[in-house]
Amino acid sequence: MKTMFKKVTWKRILGFLVVLFTILVVVNDQFMDELAQREAEKTSQQSIDYAKEKLETFNNYAANDETKSLVRLLDKTTAFGHYIAMKEATPEGAAQFLRDQRLQGIIVLNDTLQTDWRVSNENGEFYWPDLIHDSTLLEIIRSPRKVYMARMIIEDGTYDVAAAARIDKPGVIISYMKQNTIKAGVNDITMDNIFTGMMPVQGGLLVVSHKGYVMAASSDTNYQPVIDDWDGVWDNGKPVGEHMREVQYDGKTWYAQKSMFHAYTVHILLPKEEIRRPYYFMEAMFVFSFLLLCVVIFVIAVHSERNHLKSKEKFFQIIAAENEVYLATLLVELSDQRFEWLKLPKRFEKELEGLHKAGQLFTYYAEKYVLPDYKEGWLQFCDLSHLAERLKDKRVLSFTLSDSLRYWITVQIIPQRRNANGQVEAVLFLFSDVTEDVKMEKEQQHQLKVANEAKDSFLRRMSHDIRTPINGIQGIIQIAEHHGDDLAMQKEALKKVRNTSHYLLDLLNNILDMGKLESSEIKLERKPFHVLDVLKRLNEIVIVQCQENGVTYHVGDNQITHKYLIGSPIHVQRILMNLASNAVKYNKANGQIFVNAREVSATDDTATIEFSIRDTGIGMSEEYQKHVFEPFTQEHVSARTTYAGTGLGMTITKELVEKMGGTITLESKQGVGTAVTVQIPFIIDHDKEEPKELTAAELDNLKGVKVLLVEDNELNMEIAEFMLEEKEAVVTKAWNGKEGLDTFQASKPGDFDVILMDIMMPVMGGWEATKQIRALPRADAKTIPIIAMSANAFQDDIEHSLEVGMNAHVTKPIQMDVLLKKMTEFLGKKKT
Repeated sequence: MKTMFKKVTWKRILGFLVVLFTILVVVNDQFMDELAQREAEKTSQQSIDYAKEKLETFNNYAANDETKSLVRLLDKTTAFGHYIAMKEATPEGAAQFLRDQRLQGIIVLNDTLQTDWRVSNENGEFYWPDLIHDSTLLEIIRSPRKVYMARMIIEDGTYDVAAAARIDKPGVIISYMKQNTIKAGVNDITMDNIFTGMMPVQGGLLVVSHKGYVMAASSDTNYQPVIDDWDGVWDNGKPVGEHMREVQYDGKTWYAQKSMFHAYTVHILLPKEEIRRPYYFMEAMFVFSFLLLCVVIFVIAVHSERNHLKSKEKFFQIIAAENEVYLATLLVELSDQRFEWLKLPKRFEKELEGLHKAGQLFTYYAEKYVLPDYKEGWLQFCDLSHLAERLKDKRVLSFTLSDSLRYWITVQIIPQRRNANGQVEAVLFLFSDVTEDVKMEKEQQHQLKVANEAKDSFLRRMSHDIRTPINGIQGIIQIAEHHGDDLAMQKEALKKVRNTSHYLLDLLNNILDMGKLESSEIKLERKPFHVLDVLKRLNEIVIVQCQENGVTYHVGDNQITHKYLIGSPIHVQRILMNLASNAVKYNKANGQIFVNAREVSATDDTATIEFSIRDTGIGMSEEYQKHVFEPFTQEHVSARTTYAGTGLGMTITKELVEKMGGTITLESKQGVGTAVTVQIPFIIDHDKEEPKELTAAELDNLKGVKVLLVEDNELNMEIAEFMLEEKEAVVTKAWNGKEGLDTFQASKPGDFDVILMDIMMPVMGGWEATKQIRALPRADAKTIPIIAMSANAFQDDIEHSLEVGMNAHVTKPIQMDVLLKKMTEFLGKKKT
């Protein structure tokens, strides 16, 4: 028989996902780099334009200030010439003149340019031959009416220099004054104060240089080393734009740009990490979406593998049946084609009695019974001239045909006898009626086709339902970036991103729950709970949904005698949420929803609670009601304005209800509405205790609580730290289970009030870290609350967390009100 099986090749799937993830990561990283480069170019150019504007202002101011300063300096130089012309002039008097006039130094030269006088208020010398040409000074000596004035920038600062002829004898007087030694007034403009505090981006640098020396910078730090190393750093950089380069400096990666303006060079260094930071959220959403897609593929692969195994099992059962039941058995000697019927239906005995050679028999059968499409194949299959060679390395040959009697026949050739050399001498022809098997195989192929079509349909639906909100998130981010200064727009964008992420989380939960239910891995809880608390939490959530959709929400009297029960409240909540969400989703504008619960029966130990949810929505057709609990079925898709679901909600609800031993019934009429009734039996909790209600203040305050936060994911760590510190908790971070264990072990009793522990981490996981903390030989190791914060959301994960010594298990994404309630519950009076 020919059978086709579509089997999941796990290595190929894994390889495909790895290659796809690598390609997407590379493309995404390049895209983010391009966005960051554009942002850096924009910021850099804005900073350069700003610097040029300020330099223009400074030059205009300095040009006017320079003229005044040089004229005043020349007057002081001339005055000193009169001073030394007096007979009573002394070096001490000259030094006093210098201080009175606030000069840095005076040099008096003779007519051969040799120094007669030198007076200075500073250590070191002003070496004039490098700055003033001899011919300039000799020209002043020859023409005493000529003078020299200039502003010079040298290594240690900016100097005003003036030279005039001596009065007492031929020669020249040079005076100089350092400009930046004069303290700027409140209204003065200096190179330093026009740039101080101007920082293009957090951690960025703006430096203005002149002839290789720093003239000003965006902070008071000494950036001369940056300018000294600039050419080498710039030359080794990688061009990333028309004017910008990506460079390595001081152990960091920077976006660098320089621009000339008059005699100045403006240098910009922007840290790549800071420019890149705003795009981390987009990268996180990309990784989250890809992981979600991987989960979907995994679930589909598991379904395909199970279908394959089931089909394969049925196939082997068919083969076993064929080996046991034969219509006819024929023994043939290959040497002379003699044959013997070991089994033959009586209706063929007379018809075939005149045939004495196997070749004649096979030809007769072909001509009279074998249908034309199979005749040529049959004659080739039973060709005895090459049969021994064909069976040399085979145990059996098989051929299936259809005959004129409308039977499907499978013929098998099996070696019966071999000679000393292993050559086949005699064979058995086994004829089997496989008509029913062929029909079954065709049905299986049809079922596989239907299953594959359902899988393809599911993939298309998942692709649509995942890509649609992701597209929405990306679009919202672009809108938010475009309206960066619009706070209201930013808040609205965040709200839409949050709602969309909630939808994606619900989608993931539905897919995973369906997989768990099909594999019987869903574990029900058995814990005490208050049934009205479950209804209260339901009402709080659904009322908000109703308000957003313009639907009125009505809550009944809830006539329940036994309110304290034992069961699985988390799954009861899930059932009611699925039904209530559908009631909102498929309602009409200004529609209504009625929710009620009542106790319908009770014994000494059990109570059956009936939950009913009725809406005035669009209802269901009679045909769809027959399939409403089947997986992946939906109706009214075109009538909805929200994201389409998986078509798994009602299937999951029915599975959970029946797993609890309950029943679910549904009544609906198109255009009128739908009513769903669920009845679930619970064990009555006779040892009930009234739980202590936490006050609003207790639930909203962690002031002073010392938290050890153990989390390996940087983004999750940042989010948790922000949420805790917002409530005034004191947070100590550890990046894996081993680091968390070491941090707690090195602390003193009382250093930490609570530990928040992720589960899946490198080096050491959260479960192992918890076991080792509980095993430490110190009293607080046994009592400190340890709360799991993990994306592992299944019941068996929660139970394992409790088994290893954790006090509670909170699933991600973290809801702060849930985490606060758990923390305050275990902190007790320790929390201030």
